[in-house]
Amino acid sequence: MSSNRLRKAISATLLCGGASSPTPSERRELNEALNESMPSFQSLLAFTPPSDSARAELDEIEIPDALNSDEDIEMVLDMSDELHLNVTDCVRLIQSAHQEWASIGGAPQDILKHAIRLWFKERREILEDLYTLLRTAVLDQVEPEIQSDLVKFLENIFSNGLRQRVLSLLKELNREEPADLVGPHSELCVLDSSGVLVRREDVLSLEKLILGHCLCLSTLVVGSTQDDIKEIFLSLKDCLSYLGHQTTRHQVAVSLLFSIVIAFVSGSPNASMVTLEDSFKNEFHEIVMATGCDPNVEGFLGCIRLAWAAHMIVTQDLDHLDSCLELVFQKNVFQFISDEILGTAAYQNHDDEDMSYIYNIYFGKLITCLVSHPLSLQRVRQSKDMAITSQGPETVPLPFLSLLGLVGKIYEKNQELLSGNYVLWTFVNMVGEGSLNFQTRVAFLNMLSSLASSQESTSKVFELLRWSDEFETFFAHLSSYHARFLQLAEEEAKELASYLNILQKVVEHGNLLELDSFAYVEPLFKLLLSGAPPYVKGALLGAIKAFVHVSPVLKDEIWEKLEEYGKSGYMLRVYDMQFELNEVEAMIQNYPSTISFLDLLNTLLLEERDLDCLKQSCVAIFFWFIYNDVFRLFPQREYTDPFQKWQLVVACLQHFHTILRLYDISEEGINSYLVNSQHSTVIPIVEFLEDFTSGNTVFQNIMCILLPGVNELISERTNQLYGKLLEKAVQLSMEIIVLVLEKDLLAVYQWRLLEVMLSLDFNQILALLEYVGYYFEPQIQLCSIKIMSILSSRVDGFVELLLRSNAASSLIGKYAACLELRSEVCKSLEDASEPAILIMQLLEDNISQPAPNITHFLLHFDLESPTGQIVLQPKFPHSCLKVILEILEKLSKPKVNMSLHESGFKLLYKLCSDAKTHDSMMKLLRGKEYLFFAKHLDTIGVCPLPEEHSLCITSLHQRTWLLKLFAVELYVGDVNGSTDPEACDSILEHLFGHANVENTKSKVLELLEIVQSGLRDTSMDVNANLDMFKAWSDIIEISALRRISSLGQRTEVLYQIIVAALTTYPACNDKMREGLCRVALTCMIKLRDERFLFPDDDLLKHILKIFEHRSSESLIVRQYGLLLSFFQYCQNALDPDIEIDPPDPDRLMNQERADALAEFALANFSILRKEAQPILDLVISDASQGSEKKKTMSLYVLDALLIVDDEKYFLQKLQTTGFLRNIIESLSDQEGGYSRELMQQARTLEAKLALLLRISHTYGTIGAQVLYSMDILQHCASCRAMSIFGMTTFTPMLRLVFSLLVLIDRYDILEVKNNIAREVANFVKCHNSIFDDLLWEEGDEEPRELARSIVSKVWRFDSAFPCQEAVAASPSSSPQKYSLFFICCIVVMIFYFLLDLLHCIFYSV
Repeated sequence: MSSNRLRKAISATLLCGGASSPTPSERRELNEALNESMPSFQSLLAFTPPSDSARAELDEIEIPDALNSDEDIEMVLDMSDELHLNVTDCVRLIQSAHQEWASIGGAPQDILKHAIRLWFKERREILEDLYTLLRTAVLDQVEPEIQSDLVKFLENIFSNGLRQRVLSLLKELNREEPADLVGPHSELCVLDSSGVLVRREDVLSLEKLILGHCLCLSTLVVGSTQDDIKEIFLSLKDCLSYLGHQTTRHQVAVSLLFSIVIAFVSGSPNASMVTLEDSFKNEFHEIVMATGCDPNVEGFLGCIRLAWAAHMIVTQDLDHLDSCLELVFQKNVFQFISDEILGTAAYQNHDDEDMSYIYNIYFGKLITCLVSHPLSLQRVRQSKDMAITSQGPETVPLPFLSLLGLVGKIYEKNQELLSGNYVLWTFVNMVGEGSLNFQTRVAFLNMLSSLASSQESTSKVFELLRWSDEFETFFAHLSSYHARFLQLAEEEAKELASYLNILQKVVEHGNLLELDSFAYVEPLFKLLLSGAPPYVKGALLGAIKAFVHVSPVLKDEIWEKLEEYGKSGYMLRVYDMQFELNEVEAMIQNYPSTISFLDLLNTLLLEERDLDCLKQSCVAIFFWFIYNDVFRLFPQREYTDPFQKWQLVVACLQHFHTILRLYDISEEGINSYLVNSQHSTVIPIVEFLEDFTSGNTVFQNIMCILLPGVNELISERTNQLYGKLLEKAVQLSMEIIVLVLEKDLLAVYQWRLLEVMLSLDFNQILALLEYVGYYFEPQIQLCSIKIMSILSSRVDGFVELLLRSNAASSLIGKYAACLELRSEVCKSLEDASEPAILIMQLLEDNISQPAPNITHFLLHFDLESPTGQIVLQPKFPHSCLKVILEILEKLSKPKVNMSLHESGFKLLYKLCSDAKTHDSMMKLLRGKEYLFFAKHLDTIGVCPLPEEHSLCITSLHQRTWLLKLFAVELYVGDVNGSTDPEACDSILEHLFGHANVENTKSKVLELLEIVQSGLRDTSMDVNANLDMFKAWSDIIEISALRRISSLGQRTEVLYQIIVAALTTYPACNDKMREGLCRVALTCMIKLRDERFLFPDDDLLKHILKIFEHRSSESLIVRQYGLLLSFFQYCQNALDPDIEIDPPDPDRLMNQERADALAEFALANFSILRKEAQPILDLVISDASQGSEKKKTMSLYVLDALLIVDDEKYFLQKLQTTGFLRNIIESLSDQEGGYSRELMQQARTLEAKLALLLRISHTYGTIGAQVLYSMDILQHCASCRAMSIFGMTTFTPMLRLVFSLLVLIDRYDILEVKNNIAREVANFVKCHNSIFDDLLWEEGDEEPRELARSIVSKVWRFDSAFPCQEAVAASPSSSPQKYSLFFICCIVVMIFYFLLDLLHCIFYSV
């Protein structure tokens, strides 16, 4: 079987949709995959059948442990019987089915059906791979080097018998023989790729068609031999014997026919024309000249005769040419080709445009050969003479007339084949020479009309007719036609219609500079007034329609003519249009006039954007004619040709659709309609909506179109000539329903909404929803998805209704199949006009809706139990969920499916974030079947960004959602306690592992480099980088705070993250810088527990360097927070009171570690001194002039600097700059300034007091003297902040004053001692009420003890000192008792402040 490796390589290189050229590695992978798959291609679908004793054969092979149960053994045997397949392959398929059901579970019968589905899927895939390789090699859809490699590979496998194997398979499939197909007990239906039962015959028919296409394409790659031609001819005859009316069989027959035509006419570009031996020529000529009675066999044999004649012309071997051509014209093979090949639904509705294009090319080659050689051209002239001399109508089409019709059909849709085709245009000129009778003239004009379908060919046709004065004569007689139409013969009417068709083509495609458009339009309208037959009126209206696009002035004149004739009582008045439709066309059951009129009106409407009152009145009249007379009655009318029935329906629906799309409704329009019950004289939008939502004419007929369902549409689309028109009618009907659903909400109080009308019969809703399974036209699927989205939000209990219906499983399968198919097309999936993207949007939008919602339904969660009591579980093997997981597992066609992949990751993230589905989804993603997290981290997570701008942005979005999934697994699982610890540890190991391996980076650092690479691209979307960075930073913070303790080398990891974050900092914008600071701060705080890590000196340098980028307050606050955290980390590591190691007999090692710590402290201080001036200037500036937050943080930074300032370096800086005096003086300026942001101002005051206390503590008596010299006691005494902040700020002030008491004992001079004591006493007096409360009332222990200590120290120095009684009653307090306590309080205060800051930063994200 074709390997997954080959399919992936084909997808990347051959089906990339032209997004970009394949890379050298992709091309190398393709070549390796092709070589690996060569045996599978050479033995195409050749499998060993079961032995006589399958059970004995089963005993001889090794069975996997997972399939050792008795049920599995029976499944293998049943499958062998059903598929007529050996047990070895059956074991493999059963095992694959088990693996896909592993996380869900299933009954044995379900697994067996799924295994059979895998079998047919494998067969289909290898055939599709072969077809893709052939088509690419033939149509030059890739670079020359890749095409050359493909051609060599295909030549190799076809030269080694693959063509014979294909022919053998076709024969087996045609006869439905058991070999390689079915067993004696096979069922009629099998599961298709969507999990829906389909007929086995349809599956095999598709295999036959692919084989036929492969055979045909192979003749263009590798030349056929005469033995090949003989075998193909016999296969064709064999196929024709089973032909019947089956469309696929007819298509297979056509592919076999062209395999012979190509071999005879041109052969392979890489080989010369096939060389035939004389014996083969004689034998083959006898075969093709033999006639039979079976019309199908005789018709296809006639095509072979034409190809055989073309071969003789090309090779100039003319011995049998004359007899062959005689039989070709005698049997009129041209009419067979026109009717039974080109005119069949099998050909016209063929969806493989590449094959249709090849067929048309070789039909054109046959015609060119026929009219290029003198002998064959003489035969053509003879048939022309016969047609001219024939009298009266012929019961059998004449060969010449059939030839002209065939030429028109071949080239009408393949205009590129006319360019430079001198031979064909010479033939066209020859046909027009001389006098022609009525039949040949009409046939000639019809051929010219078909040929004139491009600007170049139309120019040639126009020149031909003008050169022969045909056009001038025609238009000169227009007025006479009008005057004598009642006596006009049928021949003249047909000729006139042919000229009008040419005129339409000339106007649509030609150069109008030489046409007097106004002179032509007037006579055309006049002719509409005469008694012309309907087909002439249809041609007239078609010609008028062509002039609509010529100019706006001419368009307005056509509007005026319509209105004029509507008022004048002429042919276009409503009554007369009704008469024409109901009395003329209905009698002959042919409606060309009405169809052309509707096309004209729709064309005019589509060209208008703002209708004036005159045009609106005209449109309103025509609307009611279309509504009442055309569309309302179309199901009851009789039709000679059902094709015209659907032409009428499509024209009506197009009119309604245009009205709804271009013109809106308003409340005024609704009110006007309710007051006036008569038909509106303006465009009747409101009337239309009311009719539709009331279930009247339009609604009923549209539902009649839609209710047959998607399977009936597929059948009609495939097997009927009108199939594509019916498809268009269904598409327009679905679009109209969507438009009505979008517009009817405005009229909710006037009539019931459309969903209410649909809900009266839920089968109507199901019919609309199941069109998502119509894979021929994505627009129909798109409408069905939109209807699902609207109804699911507006119909109560919608999901419950779906579950109770019999179509629930089918609908789930169709959505999954649609998603899977659209992900495989060679088209960029970029916007909401793509069904796959709309399905993903539908699933995403409904996740948060109350359960059960449409997302749960389409993903096939278990909805059978009460949803409020269970956790939803996925249970269906083929659903949108499984398809999404497979898409993300393969990540195929990344260049075209980028948006789809992004939507898939986003949906999984939202499912994992939802409480109802989190546990089950996480369990599924962690499972062995997917290994989702590890696999995708190694693939898309850290792979380089694409070079293309749009792909790069989408790739960043993919990684963003993937990282968010990681964060959910780590965070939510930890909070709920439901996550598997091993799974989290595995994720952490993948993210942070390898940090201690030399020359290896952890994944988190590689992910940060991805963000950096995006930043280096100046054209990159900043938001895409920012989103990925936020997701990355969330993972770091969650891991650092909650999970990183499980990593063995966590300290090294944390350090590397900090360094990487700070290194990335300069290249980022402000938002990302804030995030980097937050990440570094988190890791730094976590490092405080890792006391014995000795980072190099560069860490502090990196931290100081980030202060060069200061653009916002929040960023500056985070910078200060990081710096503070680093200082605290260093302080913890250097604190001499903390035991360095547990008791260790080896004291030498502890001493060495202590020496290293001291060296580290000295190095840090040296860096600080070196960088001191710029940093200190910034800090002082912020502390003096910044906002309250800046002041607070900068003051704490100064406090931290003073801790290590053993040399009084920073103290001197604060003194010389005057900053310290300003801080002290500001204490007395606090009064009255606290009307706003009181809490932040209180923190600023606390920070000031902490800084002053730090000076007193760090520098001892010297520090106290410095503070006292700046009158600190006086400023503390005059501070009135206590009246606002209370004890929050007074306690720190008490600590500060208490620390200054040391000066009283320090000085021996009594006067100085007394002065200091009196200033302290003055401080007490100024805050007398607070001291009274502290000394007499119960309260916090620390401020009471501080107050008592202060008062007891200074009361004796002042006889008028207050609180003496309280002091006397208080026990004496020792300053030494509290000095260490005060310092610890300051440290604790700073620590908790940082924790509070980190908490705010983390949860603000």
